[in-house]
Amino acid sequence: MTLNGLRLLDLLYESPIVHVNLVKGKLGLSFATADNLVDRFVEFELLEEVTGWQRNRRFRYTPYLTLFEEDETETAEEGVLQTTVATT
Repeated sequence: MTLNGLRLLDLLYESPIVHVNLVKGKLGLSFATADNLVDRFVEFELLEEVTGWQRNRRFRYTPYLTLFEEDETETAEEGVLQTTVATT
């Protein structure tokens, strides 16, 4: 991975939803370089384009954000456990 790639990875932990202009500004890159870098992250499936637009696209750092999503099964089991504890 390149130095700019590592810098983008650091940025994604601060801001897991980005757009090319944000990457450009935060990393001090040209628009073309930032766009190419974001495209490479999409190719490696580190970023996912979420708008479906051609302009003003937003990208999501999916591998990181999925760490914080709750599993519906876990939530249901926790609800049963809480109910059981509350009634005893």
